[in-house]
Amino acid sequence: LLYTIKFEMFILGAAPKVIGGISAIAASCITCLQIYQHLQHYFCPAEQRWIIRILCIVPIYALTSWCSLMYWQFSIYFDSIRDVYEAFVIYNFLCLCYEYIGGENCILNEIQGKELPRSWIHMTCCLPKIHYDIQVRLSVCYHYLQHKRDNGALCLSSLLRGY
Repeated sequence: LLYTIKFEMFILGAAPKVIGGISAIAASCITCLQIYQHLQHYFCPAEQRWIIRILCIVPIYALTSWCSLMYWQFSIYFDSIRDVYEAFVIYNFLCLCYEYIGGENCILNEIQGKELPRSWIHMTCCLPKIHYDIQVRLSVCYHYLQHKRDNGALCLSSLLRGY
C-alpha cells in the first residue's frame, strides 16, 4: 500500500512530466531530422515513402504519451490515436518488407509450392502439411486486416466508453 501511494505521488508529481516532456521533444526532434534527411535525399521514393511513414510513429508516440501523462483524464483519447497510427505503421512496415524483397509477385513465385517447415520453436509441429500458395498468402492478409479492423473497433468502443 505504501509503495502504491509513493508511486502515485511520483507519477502525479512534476519530475515525470518534465522528464517525459524533455524526452518526447528530444525524440521528436531527432526523428524529424531523420525524416528531413530522407526528404532531402529522396532518391529511392518507393522505399523512402514507407520509411518516412514508419518514422512518424516516434513523434506521435512520444507526444501522445507525454500528453497522456500531463492530462491523464484524457489519456484514453491519446491512446486511441496511438493505436490507430500503430496499425497504420504495421501496414507500412509490411509494405516496406515487400518492397525490399521485390514485391508480392516475387514473394509468391519464390515460395510457391514449398512446404511449411515443422518446428517446435514456431509451434508448427502439430499442423498438417501446408504448402505455400496464393491461398496461404490471402489467408495471412485476411487475418492481418481482420486484426486491424478489430483494433479499430476496440479503439472506437473505448472512445465511446470514455464519454
